Amino acid sequence: RTGLPINVSLSSTAIDPATNRNYTFLNRNGGGLRPDRVGVANSGIDPKEDRLHFLSASAFSVQPIDTPGNAQRNVALGPKLFNVNVSMVKRFAVTEASAIDLRFEAFNAFNTVNFSNPNTNFGSAAFGSITSAGDARQVQIAVRYRF
Repeated sequence: RTGLPINVSLSSTAIDPATNRNYTFLNRNGGGLRPDRVGVANSGIDPKEDRLHFLSASAFSVQPIDTPGNAQRNVALGPKLFNVNVSMVKRFAVTEASAIDLRFEAFNAFNTVNFSNPNTNFGSAAFGSITSAGDARQVQIAVRYRF
């Protein structure tokens, strides 16, 4: 599937990445702040090639102090996801009322790397970086007696 929508937020106090100067916003309502959007949010770089620049820092800027930013909700898309789970069961009848099930299951059967969403806090040194991924392939075998 395609990536999930993600929001880019702005800290009320941080350092402007463009000017390296401190800024502080008066945030009375306690809600989230958003930066100004000046370009395309997604960098277009595959996270398998470079997971540190998934979002483009040049696509955002810190707006004038105490004014709202123009970046809308869900401004970017997270990394794509591909997952296949496989399950096989063989049932052996023991008696008319009981059976033994032999079960094999594989989660993420093709062992595809599914990256988590990037850091979306603009002004953070890690902005746009993906620092984690989903689980690797997991296989389990089970025997179950049904009676």
